[in-house]
Amino acid sequence: MIVRIVGLEQAIRHMDPAHIEQPLRRFFTRAVIYIQGRARINAPVFRGQLRNAIVYEVRPRAASVGVLHGAFSTPLGQKAFGMEYGTGALSDAPAGARVTHLPTAGELDVWARRHGFESGAQIANAIARRGGVAPRRYMRRAMQDSWGQITRLTQVLGDEIHAAMGG
Repeated sequence: MIVRIVGLEQAIRHMDPAHIEQPLRRFFTRAVIYIQGRARINAPVFRGQLRNAIVYEVRPRAASVGVLHGAFSTPLGQKAFGMEYGTGALSDAPAGARVTHLPTAGELDVWARRHGFESGAQIANAIARRGGVAPRRYMRRAMQDSWGQITRLTQVLGDEIHAAMGG
């Protein structure tokens, strides 16, 4: 899942860019950095790959947070999607985007051994019996957890624009 905040370019068009461009860019940057931090805290961690793959970028049209740049075609991107929305019968992904992939025993071997199991096959069989992997909702929770901070950042944005306009 990717959180995308849109509207930067449109907002700049309606005001004097000399006064608002930098405050708006700072606002969007601060917001996505905060969301990124919450998502990393919420992300399930085994080797840290998913947590470390959660990045942000601020572009003229949008600010984004998540596993970016076509990553959903990669195994890590598929894992990110599966961890966010769950897999199989337990998935709460939007219609048409459900992940039916269940992890293979080989993918689970290291995790299983670290947690006292003989092999990943035991875990893979348990996941299959259960119908999939439950959603972790790490990105959606990050967005929900961030609304208070985004509200505070909006107040800071207003103050910075006011100051930039000579107020």
